[in-house]
Amino acid sequence: MPEVRRSSSAKPRHPKRKPRPRRLRHHGFAPTLVIEPSPTLPGSTTTENEMLFWAGFFYRLHQRRKRLIPVHIKTLDCPVAGSDGSPLTCGDGRPVLMRCVREVALRESRGHLTWEFIEYTVGVPAVRFQPCSSLNDALSRFDAAPEPVRRA
Repeated sequence: MPEVRRSSSAKPRHPKRKPRPRRLRHHGFAPTLVIEPSPTLPGSTTTENEMLFWAGFFYRLHQRRKRLIPVHIKTLDCPVAGSDGSPLTCGDGRPVLMRCVREVALRESRGHLTWEFIEYTVGVPAVRFQPCSSLNDALSRFDAAPEPVRRA
């Protein structure tokens, strides 16, 4: 009697490919911090290139984290403090300022909605996330006076 083979028992003759890692999409927008000097923003030490780099970072942060929805956003100038905590001043006595960005966002995690206060200092590679109990708590932090930026 002839042997009957089912198609599921046949072994493939070609080797299986390893799966390639998934690349994140940036939709053609990948900012870089240009080495060429650029003008500073009026009244601060932050340059235009640093502000453009921050805008690209903001875009990528919210593109990757689709559950982070910006609600309020504003820029303000934060005073710069030295390592001892004293405020730094220019030669003419004006305080040295850096551009900071504040944001109130709505985050969805595990089916729950929570408010988050996010603070960026443009030109400093750091982001501060602070979870908030309510929208009023987030808005009170949003409208508070800026804290000095410490220089190392």
